[in-house]
Amino acid sequence: MDALEFGGRLEFTVFLDWLDKMDEYFEWYMSDAQCISLVRIKLVAKCFWKTIVCDVDLRRRPPILSRNQMRDILN
Repeated sequence: MDALEFGGRLEFTVFLDWLDKMDEYFEWYMSDAQCISLVRIKLVAKCFWKTIVCDVDLRRRPPILSRNQMRDILN
């Protein structure tokens, strides 16, 4: 079972529900140190990726559709 993704909705109750579900996941599968690392990665990566996609849109570039395109943009 993989950890749930946070949808990024700016509603506090949605975020708290996600945290509750993640707590259940962590109790079964991970140590505290692993928990902190995973949550940080999932939240930061989602925010970072949204920034990249917005930048591509603002510059009127074609959408990112392949792993190679993604790698080129991230480099």
